[in-house]
Amino acid sequence: MKGAGAVGIAGVIGGSSSVMASEHDDEDNETDDRNDTNEHEDEFAAVRVGNLAPDIAMDDADLPGRGPPMDTPGRPAQRLRSTALDLYVGKVPDGNPTIGGIEYPQFGPGPADSYLQVPAREYDIAVTLTGDTEPLLEETIDVEPGYRYTALAAGRLSPDDDDFEFQPIIIEDAASREETIPAEGMAEASFVHASPNAGPVDIAIDGVTALEDVEFGDVSPYQTVPPNEYEVEILSDGDVVLSLTRELISDTRITFYVTGLAGVDEFPDEDGRFGLSGVATVDGLNPLPEQVLTR
Repeated sequence: MKGAGAVGIAGVIGGSSSVMASEHDDEDNETDDRNDTNEHEDEFAAVRVGNLAPDIAMDDADLPGRGPPMDTPGRPAQRLRSTALDLYVGKVPDGNPTIGGIEYPQFGPGPADSYLQVPAREYDIAVTLTGDTEPLLEETIDVEPGYRYTALAAGRLSPDDDDFEFQPIIIEDAASREETIPAEGMAEASFVHASPNAGPVDIAIDGVTALEDVEFGDVSPYQTVPPNEYEVEILSDGDVVLSLTRELISDTRITFYVTGLAGVDEFPDEDGRFGLSGVATVDGLNPLPEQVLTR
């Protein structure tokens, strides 16, 4: 099994090369305009979480430290878990999560790709199965005032030798509200590779290769494009392994995530594994929610 380098840091793709960074934007995109019109942004940040663990529904017996399922009359011995995760921010898992019940492959707190408003500071975070208090993942993050973050729970809980293991990917969506607004009449799109076993992939838009050798955990800079319907193809060793159509709307910034397991054709299969798919989020356009984390 593999890790993706520095835990919680996503690589930024520029053409066919990658460097270490934690945000969509390239070095030329300065963040001097952090004084937003939102009066809360000088002291609060915004966070959302995505469940992109494609074997989350596998049987408990396959997890490290878990025993075989108990036989129950009238039920099969092999039972699959829920596909949901709970996130705890700044607190020990106690059955009352900060953001709960995040199904695969969805984002919370929702709806409409919203973010949770939190005071800007350092937090210990933990991810558990929904209804459980045993952490699957623990990490410390430091959130800055005005920033919007997407935290992904990605990778495999039960990885094979060549798979990337379960781990966080923390992405800086924007440093301010103004930064999330594309040029007038245009759209912006970014790509994230979150399939733990697909290997390096190329990404083509309407038949033209846009990104090459994208690795697990890589995050591309936003690309400005005219609003339109686009065909997105994911290629591995020159073969198309996933093809989707996506409409981009003007004045909207989105991120497209490639997730799921290569070689699995079902959603999910009988072992609770999800095949390759694509999901998308609208990034940072909605204002910070009114609810404020105080515990």
